[in-house]
Amino acid sequence: MCDAMWVKSLLQEIGIQLVSTPTIWCDNTSAIAHSANPVHHAKLKHVELDLCFFREKVNDGSFQINYVPALEQVADALTKPLSTTFFTRLMERLKVFSADELRMREGQALSSEDLS
Repeated sequence: MCDAMWVKSLLQEIGIQLVSTPTIWCDNTSAIAHSANPVHHAKLKHVELDLCFFREKVNDGSFQINYVPALEQVADALTKPLSTTFFTRLMERLKVFSADELRMREGQALSSEDLS
């Protein structure tokens, strides 16, 4: 949330206005539920301040939070050790390719253009 707030502030300082509310994608259903529900549970005492801050930003409309299944969380490709197959799939979703893959894709695009 803090990083998202910093980016939002930076964009506003350089004159870029956001056209929609920034969305934070989360694979933790408990965190999403607690951000919407002001009831505190005894198990959450150690994160109470962070949770209040997060809930406040969601409730005032500064940010919205949406669920993304853990298997679709593309940020995991940058933060966790993954199998090669899973890592490759997530990097493709992020549009990150190796130099060889880019050359191959450019070759495919050229050959399909040459046919028309």
